[in-house]
Amino acid sequence: VTFFGDYTTATVKESNLFHYSQNINIYGNKLIDNYKNKTFNLALKEAETEFKAKSNLLCPLNQETDKNLKGNFDTLNNSVEEIEKSLTDSGLLETSTNEEDKLQMAAKIGSVLLEENKILKQAKFELETKLTIMESKLEEMESNER
Repeated sequence: VTFFGDYTTATVKESNLFHYSQNINIYGNKLIDNYKNKTFNLALKEAETEFKAKSNLLCPLNQETDKNLKGNFDTLNNSVEEIEKSLTDSGLLETSTNEEDKLQMAAKIGSVLLEENKILKQAKFELETKLTIMESKLEEMESNER
């Protein structure tokens, strides 16, 4: 389950899971818009937006998403290669005794690692979303067969 707001994830028993898609007609209506219901209405709006966005992930947009991810990984690979080349060309890898040079090298490597981490987190989130949607569709197909 991905929680709205902070997007943390948790594992829950299926019996405790509230299926938004199956209960949208019952609980999908906004409450009277006042201060007390503001949080609920915002969560409902966010859930609806996410539900629609995730439903579109299995459409032809999938190919576009895959191209974007591939492009991100290609860019990242190029960045890593450029840093390796610049470190080799400047001789920092072999003759790094100066603390300032070491800090500069660490900063370059750190920025690439941060970018890699960001791209991998996005890819992980998209794959988890696809998996969740596929599991939901599989459960729906299994329940229809019964």
